Amino acid sequence: MLKNLFVFSSLLLLGGCAALPGVSPTGEPGPGGGQALEMNESLECKKALYSERPEPVREDKTFVFSKYFWQGEERLCLNVYESEIIDDRIVGQVEALFAALEEEFGLGVPINLTLVDQVNASAETLHQVNLDDCAIYNFLQENQLEDCAEGSDDWGNRSNAAGVGWEQVANGGNVALFSDFYEEAGHDRSIKVFAHEFFHVHQFGTLYYFEEEDVFGIPKAWFENPEETVWDDNPSRAHIMPNWLEEGGADFAGPILAAQFDDSISARRFFEESLDEARNVISTAASKGDEVSLQDYEFAGGLYESDQNPNNGVAREFAYQYTGGQWAHLYLWSLDDQNYEKLMVDFYEQWAETENANPGSGWEVLFEELFAMPVEQFYRDFDAFMLEERAEQIKILPSDNEIRARELAP
Repeated sequence: MLKNLFVFSSLLLLGGCAALPGVSPTGEPGPGGGQALEMNESLECKKALYSERPEPVREDKTFVFSKYFWQGEERLCLNVYESEIIDDRIVGQVEALFAALEEEFGLGVPINLTLVDQVNASAETLHQVNLDDCAIYNFLQENQLEDCAEGSDDWGNRSNAAGVGWEQVANGGNVALFSDFYEEAGHDRSIKVFAHEFFHVHQFGTLYYFEEEDVFGIPKAWFENPEETVWDDNPSRAHIMPNWLEEGGADFAGPILAAQFDDSISARRFFEESLDEARNVISTAASKGDEVSLQDYEFAGGLYESDQNPNNGVAREFAYQYTGGQWAHLYLWSLDDQNYEKLMVDFYEQWAETENANPGSGWEVLFEELFAMPVEQFYRDFDAFMLEERAEQIKILPSDNEIRARELAP
């Protein structure tokens, strides 16, 4: 059984697709001419908002710009698969958490959230999840869906995940959460991880949006040459933002948002655990003649975590982009309380405009503008901070009460 809920309104919405003006829903050009394009104007759950990517409204030298019918009507749709085998308490916690996060941040894009028990759900249900995701996010024809579903990752050990693909902005954001993870990891850790995933949608749902013009923009280079830009397996730079900022940002927000949602959850405990993990990456690497820098995790973290590590050919401990990135955010916050807002909201809201004005280096220019220091200086200062004694590092952590009380500007 699939249960659809709009977290925003806690109502089940039903509906079909409607065609753009001038386009027939059967696929033939309408009276106004143009390409056949179907739209899910009723925002029906677990269904593509657009049958294919709509044409942009304009372009300039570096970006293409689009407007979508759903702008101003974004909804968060909770899709619970085989709800009868999932504890109602888990469903209630997910719904309440995402409602609270939506109230705090708003929704930059519509979101389809999948909640499923990947261990105990039937093979038919899990296959249907794959089919639904393929139909929503890949602009495929119906005869292509089975191949897409069959090529999806194996079930049983998938991680919670979320995002807004730059190619699929028209169809909004995707969140995949697993009730079996909640049962295994427990309430506190699950809420932290689920908040982390919401933050990824907040990052990218905001990142591509030009607020003053009310349009979404994507760099033309990504469309024209994705293999050597955003899809490059061996990049020479970060094309959107550093991996430590993307994953560290979500790991920074996760404990804070969890503690603000449920005052029995300690954000400090999670931050201290991450510090110990980050310190272990550094100390283990040092014992092997390898010096860790946050800069290594702009885009090449996987290289340093492999036997191709350019420092010594020995793979590092995993996940410094998460733990080190999280503490890089805490470090910046400790320098100026106003940096909290910049880390949670401003960087993502200002990225598109800055990238458009500085093609290929938007994140670096924006970082220096927001935090009043060159990126290179920040790396030096933070790397030095991470070599200090643990007792000194812990001093920058706010108390749980301070974390719960810290609000974003209205």
